[in-house]
Amino acid sequence: MSDFQPLRRSLQIAVVAALLVLAAGAVFALTQQGRYKAETSLIVLPASTLDAQEQASFLETLSRGQVVATMAEVAQSGRFETEAEKALGLSTAEAADTTVTVTVVPSTSVLLIEAEASTAGIAEQVADRTAALSATYLQSMIKPYTATQVRPAAGTAYSAGTAPWIVLGGTVIAALAVALAVQQAAYQVLQSRRRARRPVRRPPFSAASSATPTAAPAAAAAPAAADATAETPNGFTGTSEWAGKGEKKTETPSTKTDPTPSTTESNSADERVLFS
Repeated sequence: MSDFQPLRRSLQIAVVAALLVLAAGAVFALTQQGRYKAETSLIVLPASTLDAQEQASFLETLSRGQVVATMAEVAQSGRFETEAEKALGLSTAEAADTTVTVTVVPSTSVLLIEAEASTAGIAEQVADRTAALSATYLQSMIKPYTATQVRPAAGTAYSAGTAPWIVLGGTVIAALAVALAVQQAAYQVLQSRRRARRPVRRPPFSAASSATPTAAPAAAAAPAAADATAETPNGFTGTSEWAGKGEKKTETPSTKTDPTPSTTESNSADERVLFS
């Protein structure tokens, strides 16, 4: 296997992974359903039939925020949204895809009603109808106050979904990140497999290396043979006789001859000559 083959194969796997991510992102960007939002608002004020003193008192109570917060919770209950969808004749799928939220604009007595749907027309119609139904009910619930629609929702719809080019841009970035991660992981796996299949290299055979181990025993046997013939102490020489598996060692005295006669023997011979 070439040294560049793991790198080449890991790059091929990374390209395939990136193409899959790009294809999935493109399909999502081109087939996603558009979302639209429309909004309208209701302002809560004391009834105009009240005198100036009463209006000032109710305005002071209204400024505390409790009255407006209560009205927002009532309008958010979902009752008016359902009635608006039925009045507009929306299908089950269109009604399920429509949502309405009611919030209080901070530091005011204004209720903001937002409707989100699959089309701009449905969002605007649901927002207007929900505001009308809510205003009618709230006025009957708290008679000193009135809820009046400030402006209609017609013409206020805008796209609430993610633009396709934003989805495609995010898909490209995600594809590059996935490709890099996949390439690194695949390269490490291929490299480990390549090392596992690589054969073990052994040193080349030579005649000199094979002959060297037998030379040492022969050299070691030479001193042993020399020690076997060495002279033992006390004038004996050792000889080994091998019988079967045992070793028998016999020792024989050594005979020595002295070429020169001793002094005592020569003196005895001289005395015999003188007395004869």
